[in-house]
Amino acid sequence: MKQIGIYLIFTFSCLVVVFTASAQDNGKDSLINLLKRTNSLEKRTKILFELGEFHYLSNNDSAVYYYKKAQKLSKEINDSIYFAASTIQLGRTYRYIDPVKFAEYTMEAQVAAKKSGDHHNITQSNRLLALLYRSQKELDKAMDVYKKILVSSKHANDSLEIAWTYNGIGIIHMMKSEYDEGLEYWKKSLELKLRLGDIHGASSTMSNIGLYYKDINRFEEAKKYILESLKLDSASNNYESAAFNLSNLGSLYTKTNEFNKGIEAFKSSLAFSDSTNNYFDKKETLLGLYKLYKKKGDHSNALDTHEDYVEILEAEFDKNNSEIIKSLTTKFETEKKEQQLAIISAENKLIQSNFNYVLIFLVLISVGLIAIIFILRKVRRAKKQVENQRHLIQQKNDEIMDSIRYAKRLQDAILPSRTEIKKSLKHHFIYFNPKDIVAGDFYWFEKVKNHTFFAVADCTGHGVPGAIVSVVCSNALTKVVLEEKEYTPSIILDRAKEIIIDQFKKSGEKVNDGMDISLCRLDTETNQLEWAGAHNPLWVIRQKNNIDSESINSIKIEDFNDCTLLEYKADKQPVGNFEYGKPFRNNLIQLYPEDELYLFTDGFADQFGGEKGKKYKSGTLKKFLIKIRDVSTEKQEELISKEFQNWKSHHEQVDDVCLMGVKIK
Repeated sequence: MKQIGIYLIFTFSCLVVVFTASAQDNGKDSLINLLKRTNSLEKRTKILFELGEFHYLSNNDSAVYYYKKAQKLSKEINDSIYFAASTIQLGRTYRYIDPVKFAEYTMEAQVAAKKSGDHHNITQSNRLLALLYRSQKELDKAMDVYKKILVSSKHANDSLEIAWTYNGIGIIHMMKSEYDEGLEYWKKSLELKLRLGDIHGASSTMSNIGLYYKDINRFEEAKKYILESLKLDSASNNYESAAFNLSNLGSLYTKTNEFNKGIEAFKSSLAFSDSTNNYFDKKETLLGLYKLYKKKGDHSNALDTHEDYVEILEAEFDKNNSEIIKSLTTKFETEKKEQQLAIISAENKLIQSNFNYVLIFLVLISVGLIAIIFILRKVRRAKKQVENQRHLIQQKNDEIMDSIRYAKRLQDAILPSRTEIKKSLKHHFIYFNPKDIVAGDFYWFEKVKNHTFFAVADCTGHGVPGAIVSVVCSNALTKVVLEEKEYTPSIILDRAKEIIIDQFKKSGEKVNDGMDISLCRLDTETNQLEWAGAHNPLWVIRQKNNIDSESINSIKIEDFNDCTLLEYKADKQPVGNFEYGKPFRNNLIQLYPEDELYLFTDGFADQFGGEKGKKYKSGTLKKFLIKIRDVSTEKQEELISKEFQNWKSHHEQVDDVCLMGVKIK
């Protein structure tokens, strides 16, 4: 009976989109027709705002368009109530599509709401401010705002606002790991919303409670709350919330190994995400569906889903970051040069003007007094102008940094989960320290049957350009292993090289971008390792009693007290466009218990530091790894981080750093 209920919810969720479309279009058309027939500016402002409300959370671009129209017209007719309301709704809408504009409109809403003097606008602008603080992890500030809202709402006897504020306070407690307090506030919020008939709000709180129970592995209670939330979404045609709930339900079924139900839930969520043009929900849902297929062992569908996910990442990256960063950087540099020239020109004019007035002062004392007053005023104006220009430069710089931070979140999403790596490589660590916010270095991992693939790579450049190349290179490795089912490391690098060169050919220009890499495939049953490298070597630290003659004759070794470091040399060519390229060599290595493998990029050894400001060098790194080999891999990561920071000290970091260690047991 429970399964039938779940099926009906999914079916109804999908049908709602179809059967309500006609009614919604009629409602929108009637508002547009009314707008065409109305000459009153006050009525037109109200209709434009209602059109924005009609599209809010279902078509964000259209909502922004109508809210901006309403804001502009309300400003022209001095309607402070609708001006504040439109500004608040613009902030809410940009919360889902542009974090920078979300912050800008939130601060503008604070001023507009106070100017309007309207209790509802002031309360809503404060809620928006709490959301901004929450998104920036400033939890104490967010809690202060919520408590302020709660006091004013109780004073105004606004029960609905009290319920929503309870929900917000619950979220802050959860984010601060105060779980009992958070759950208590959520249940108070839910009880009040249900009593008031606030279906949308009750659905939101039920969803929060369900996610909490999912995180603590109380799956049956989680299903109960998420399914109840879905029923309310269906009743209120809340597509945005339905997509979110169905995606979470799919993740829940993945945890309980109910794969078919999970697939059905994820696909229903994708249908709603498409209907609302919400790429954030769609991206998260595709990632969840990819993890389900991978856990199920359905590698074909996992690869297809992963390619859809990467396609959205690349499109989102191009749209929201690459173009923005390029345009903002160009504009920033241009305006910076213009402002510097303006400052120099103003200062030259000021000097010349001062000189002229001094001459006049020497000739005529009375005229000189007037000149001094004029000069002082001009200096104040020039100083104010300089300060304004500096503020503008800082503002532009902040916009660029916000966009780069958003790019970091996208890059973090394509890096493999440390938890998934831990399942296959129980004794390992990864020290990952980008030079800039985003990196050209990356680590990569895939598991196919008893074969565990892992790699550390250094792409051309660092920062934003390096990060873009890393997406192409990581995707090429995944494509070769999962789609082409090629498991030999040397051939994987050969095919990845062809894919990368072909990808960059699309630009119409010769591009030499690529990567240096150390790539391993470990058979976890036999401890047999296959390895290939491009510029980056592989180091194996082994006890002396396990050294055989074949190892001594085929590789470079360095003896230390009770162990030996074996260095497997990489091919002297990149994975990318190279004039003297040749097929990569494959190395077969039999591993022994207590062997330790180290894969790394050149960032650690090339770092300047120490008392004399010299490079750290690979020889020093070898000695340090030998020194710490007997401690756990977790402790090794901590010691390596301290060693790098102590060496670098006050010097600038010169490159991205990525170092991975694996201990064989």
